[in-house]
Parts: sequence; structure tokens; C-alpha cells
Amino acid sequence: MSMLRSERAVTAAVAVAARHGVPTGRPRVLWDSNNTVVHLYPAPVVAKVAANERRSEGAEALGRELAVATHLATLGAPVAEPSPELPSQVHWHGDLAMTFWRYYEQDRDVRVPCAAIADSLRDLHRALPSFPGALPDFRAGIPDARALFERGHSRRLRQRDRDFLVEEHDRLRADLGRLELRLQPIHGSPHSYNRLIVRGAVRWIDLETVCVGPIEADVGFVGCHEAFPEADPQLLTLFAELTTANTAVACWARMDEAPDLAWHAAHHLGVMRSRSLRRRAA
Repeated sequence: MSMLRSERAVTAAVAVAARHGVPTGRPRVLWDSNNTVVHLYPAPVVAKVAANERRSEGAEALGRELAVATHLATLGAPVAEPSPELPSQVHWHGDLAMTFWRYYEQDRDVRVPCAAIADSLRDLHRALPSFPGALPDFRAGIPDARALFERGHSRRLRQRDRDFLVEEHDRLRADLGRLELRLQPIHGSPHSYNRLIVRGAVRWIDLETVCVGPIEADVGFVGCHEAFPEADPQLLTLFAELTTANTAVACWARMDEAPDLAWHAAHHLGVMRSRSLRRRAA
């Protein structure tokens, strides 16, 4: 199923690129999960193709991401830029929506210090409030585990694990709902897969998760929390647990769509089980 999806994404991206005169001799899939990301080699262009299972939602998110990135790039913010090779818009090929981005050769052997990543995230946070468009509330990205599983999930998810995920997720959402939060525009998911290392510096990608939320939701992904003394330790802990729970729930619900989701589903469920055992033992 995933192979078929990635093949369709490559075919669609090549077709749209060809319409705009972009040569694509040997396209290769860089990532195939929530979206399919294709390097249109030898052109310095990357296509980001939304999964057709969520057509309207995917196209809307791609369009907002493109608008955010275009705005931030004009400010010199550390983000991946839209490709100048094609019109900066959401393109369609059949039922597949996609956008096109500049390809960056990564410094895979360069280890960027955590403090430098934190500084880059601060630069992003400083630039985001000037974006003139509407951004979703971060709560819109928190799934309802019970409702999501009722619509379907992998057959490999055992009933006791399903019940555990729903119970833990409900607990975390309730804890979050009792807190007063300071909100501002944030990346929403600045984990290691969403940052490129280019010439020794960080460039942020996957800006479709940009939203209005507490900085703790972003800071938890960086690691060196001391770089953000204004961050609330209680919220950092809560968001660390909620991020794990969100990922586990989403991956178990959509595991059959892409091969890498199975590993993430099992990993994050295991992390949640370990945390639950430590909490009960305390």
C-alpha cells in the first residue's frame, strides 16, 4: 500500500515538474510518512506530496506552510525556502496536492551543539509573530484517541494496549485543560527530523505544524531546556508525555499507510508503558 502511494507521489511530482520545464532524471523518495517527499534529482528541487487519504486537509496544510515559509524566508529566518524553479503555490496532479521546495545538501557528519539549535529556534520564534495569516490553535493538532481508534486502527494493536493509550491520552488532555497557558506562534513539531543541517547551521522544515501554542511545546524537542529559562518545567514534562502519546495514537491509527509508522508506534507505546510503571512505583 505504501509502495503504491510513494510511486503515485513520484509520478505526480515528475509530471508537474515537467509541465514547468524542470528536468527530473532520477527522482528519489526522501521520506514517506504523513507526506511523501521526493528529490527531483538532478534538479535542486524537492516535492512534498500530501497523502490523498486526507486530500482537503493536506492541501490546506501545504498552502499554509508555503505562505509561512515564504514570509519567513523574506525575513531571513532559518527555514527551508520554496523552490524558485516552479510557481510558489499548491500544485495538483489528479487528486494529489503538492508543493515544491529548494533542495539543500545536508552536512550529515556535522553535529550542531544543542545551544546552537536552541538559538535557531529562538530566531524562528522571533520571526513567526509577524506572519499576517491565521494560524491554528495547537489544540487542533491533539487527536481524540478514543474517537480516532473507533474509526479504525492497526489489527496489531492489542485491546489492552488500546485501552491503555486511550486512558493515558485522556489523562494528559485533562491535565493540560486545567492549566493556564501563554500562547504565541510556534513551530509545533521541531524534532530532529524537521531540521536540516546546512553549512553548519539549522534550517527548519515541515512548517505545516506551525500553530499558536505555548513555547514549552517546542522547547521539549530541543533538549537543552536551560537555554529557555522562561519555560515552565511542569509544562515541559507534560508536553513531553503528550507528544509521545500523540505520536503513539496517530501511528497506531495509521500504521498501515507507511512502513516507518510501525516502528514509531511500538517505540512510543513502549515509552509510555515505561513512564507509567515509573509513576506507579514513585
